[in-house]
Amino acid sequence: MKKILFLLTTLLVFSYTTEMYAWGKQGHRVIAEIAEQNLSRRAHRRVIELLDNYPMAYWSDWSDAIRSDTTDQYTRTLIWHYINIPSNLNRTDFQNSVYNFHQENVYFAVNYLQEILRDRNTSEREKAIALRHLIHFVGDLHNPMHTAREEDLGGNRIIVTWFGNERNLHSIWDSGVVDDNYSYTEYANILNGVLTRDCRRTIQQGNPIDWLWETYQITNQIYAGVKAGDRLSFSYTYKWTPTVEQQFQRAGIRLAHILNDIF
Repeated sequence: MKKILFLLTTLLVFSYTTEMYAWGKQGHRVIAEIAEQNLSRRAHRRVIELLDNYPMAYWSDWSDAIRSDTTDQYTRTLIWHYINIPSNLNRTDFQNSVYNFHQENVYFAVNYLQEILRDRNTSEREKAIALRHLIHFVGDLHNPMHTAREEDLGGNRIIVTWFGNERNLHSIWDSGVVDDNYSYTEYANILNGVLTRDCRRTIQQGNPIDWLWETYQITNQIYAGVKAGDRLSFSYTYKWTPTVEQQFQRAGIRLAHILNDIF
């Protein structure tokens, strides 16, 4: 019986592993670099200390990479990358769905990891691991296909044609709509450089449930504009690139705001 339960649990976890990659390495590094550029001096010193003197971008996709770990010490985090909830809910129903979700998720992770970093009783090792995760999951919180429908596994079961090749909608939002013509530092410098002080203050407002609600509304727009079998290419990228860049900016500025507040 124990073997059967183990197999069922394993199948459930790995049925969602295709949902794990959000924004790809490029997107996560852009977000992390924007965040690092907006840290206070005090926060930056503490962050770099916890990250063994590596830049934040270096660790930004670590939470994806550890799915290859064979020790099972990170198995719990596999479901922290996303939250799948029904489409087109009003704000009250949306929040109830998030607060009463049946398992740990990206919203849980962002709040839980902050608690670890604020707790004086947690070890340096625990804080370092929590920081690596937080860098990643704040990015995931801002990826629309990580706040998507359970029945299609966050767009993984919606197959479209992307520049002539079959791909699922989720993968397109992980990397397809992300401009890779720049290095991540160039892209971050551009997106961070155009933000005014007032823009930064506006972006910082609210808390993770407010930010997730923003992302969820974008998700609803994406679902409304595409269906299985659609042929997507340049026009789709043109339409959604401003949204992708906006989400990069939001995630980076908010991640910095969180860390400045903690440290």
